[in-house]
Amino acid sequence: MNDVNVSIIHATPIPPLFEKVMLQLGNPLQRNKVYVLTSQSLKDCAGNEIEKNNSIGLGWASPPGENDIIINEAFLTVEENVSVEKEIDTAMKLGTNYPYGPFEWGEKIGLNKVVYLLEVLEKEQNRYKPAGLLKNKILV
Repeated sequence: MNDVNVSIIHATPIPPLFEKVMLQLGNPLQRNKVYVLTSQSLKDCAGNEIEKNNSIGLGWASPPGENDIIINEAFLTVEENVSVEKEIDTAMKLGTNYPYGPFEWGEKIGLNKVVYLLEVLEKEQNRYKPAGLLKNKILV
């Protein structure tokens, strides 16, 4: 994740349940960057402290790139025991004339960025669900 400072100018609770908050940021978010928003002290309407030092990742994802989808599909292929990483990379390079195979692209892009983008997209369409093997690889 990137260490980029983003200041919050104003927070407005959204009615009718007030379970969500609209944030006005001090500077615009940049595409394809992951930010971490950390609360230092949240208080309810009566001024009682309710949360301390909670963090959440956020970002402005760009539309999925062809490589993001191919990388996920390659991990699904390995997950289903159809082939192995090296063979898939070789087949994609020779068959499509790509300079890198999907696993090599994933390493260059950063698997954490690929997973983050897929997870954001998955909320809209289930077909973007990241492969379990892909998610596990970033945890290692």
